[in-house]
Amino acid sequence: MFQKYKYLFALFYFSSSIWSSFYSQRVDYIYSNFNGYWNTGMTSVPINNDSELLAFRYNNGTTTRVYSTGVNNSILSTNGVAFQNTRFRSLPIKDVKFPGNAAGAPNSGPGGPFLFAFASAIDGNVNQALTPPFTFPDYKISAALNRGIQGMGLGSALTNVPSTTPFEFTLQNNLNPLKINDGTPDLFFTQQADPGTNGFDEVWFEDNNGIMVGNIVTINFSSNTQNPSVGKWNMDFYEIKANTPVWNTNGVRDIRLFAVDINSFGINTTNYSSVKTLKYRFNGQSDPGILAYNEESFTFFLANDDFATTNPNTSVSIPVLNNDLYNSANPLTLTIFTPPTEGTAVVSGNNIIYTAAPNTQTNNVVTFEYQICDGTQCDNALVTVTIPGGYCTKPFNNTASANATKVGINTQASTADNWPQNIPNGFIALESQNKGLVITRTTAAAIPVANRVEGMLIYDTADNCIKLYNGSIWRCIQRICID
Repeated sequence: MFQKYKYLFALFYFSSSIWSSFYSQRVDYIYSNFNGYWNTGMTSVPINNDSELLAFRYNNGTTTRVYSTGVNNSILSTNGVAFQNTRFRSLPIKDVKFPGNAAGAPNSGPGGPFLFAFASAIDGNVNQALTPPFTFPDYKISAALNRGIQGMGLGSALTNVPSTTPFEFTLQNNLNPLKINDGTPDLFFTQQADPGTNGFDEVWFEDNNGIMVGNIVTINFSSNTQNPSVGKWNMDFYEIKANTPVWNTNGVRDIRLFAVDINSFGINTTNYSSVKTLKYRFNGQSDPGILAYNEESFTFFLANDDFATTNPNTSVSIPVLNNDLYNSANPLTLTIFTPPTEGTAVVSGNNIIYTAAPNTQTNNVVTFEYQICDGTQCDNALVTVTIPGGYCTKPFNNTASANATKVGINTQASTADNWPQNIPNGFIALESQNKGLVITRTTAAAIPVANRVEGMLIYDTADNCIKLYNGSIWRCIQRICID
């Protein structure tokens, strides 16, 4: 009996020592190029637009040091931040699909709906979410997890990722044994909404046969001790399906970051050469924004899909290499593999300049394919350019209508016979030679809830748009194409 308790005590002591080690290895401060320069000390100003992670402060158990991501080290230097020069990229996430429901949308995790989250001002409107900037094809989750330079974007994430399908990343070559236990983080992952308490995320390595190499690393993002909040961001939520309908707006959430060294996985100089894949399983309540690797530790080569928006007869420069994975030390070639069927696409340095044709229809999507090569391998990716729904003019319909206008306001001395019924297809007719229609100029917030009536129309001086109250919320009126 005594022997049994002795083993239990030993097991408890061993488990406690593992958790203590993880608690001491943590990230407690980050730096970003939001508004030019931003850090954890500025949490009173949440990130609300596209921006990248520039660096993070990491304690490896013995030493606390700032590690750059390589996005823009000059901003760090200009602001007096001492850092170790490292370079991180987003892991190769491309067209990962999750099991879907009968409606074709991916299943959600137990923490709530599986959604896109984008910084609230990306669409040009802080106070409400506009759909046009996010007309991504179904399941294109790489649009959220590969955003920004090197995939280091802090303005996008996923919420409640299902735990059924782990992400799998295949290494091109063996991981670098010189990076084992060197004190420098080799991987880091962000959590960018409410982490929940439904278990832990799990990360591990496998060999060619799918057998685990080393051990699983568990991540408890709900622990403020292990993973404290390092900032806040303001986001809009979109459903992960065609046309990404808006789900909710203006949510403020914490940003957390977990970094880890290869040796925490039980990887050493004896077994490192067996490692062929990295796997990440979410707990069903996870909200990842960045899943990143140290370029010196791993070798991946991948062209990631890109998205852009432009107007007819207008050019847009697309930085396609920003989210691609390759060794920066190897020369890279960029070419157009399959040209667009409408408009033109030409390579310009690390960018592709797409010019929409003058007669391109709005509410249209144009795609083309590009290829990157480094001398030994190549990969292709798709560029999707949206010609915004904006508005268009439909052909004139001169067919006689049986629907007459029944309400009219007229300041003329006399009216035409049968006015306003002689005006077809109208709801209300206004007629005057010296009077105009003036929409009340105010803000939606200035109108008491008790005084709001469905159909109320104002010009919102805060959002600079004509707004309609639909009975529950105010919405800016947008010109569109209606078929």
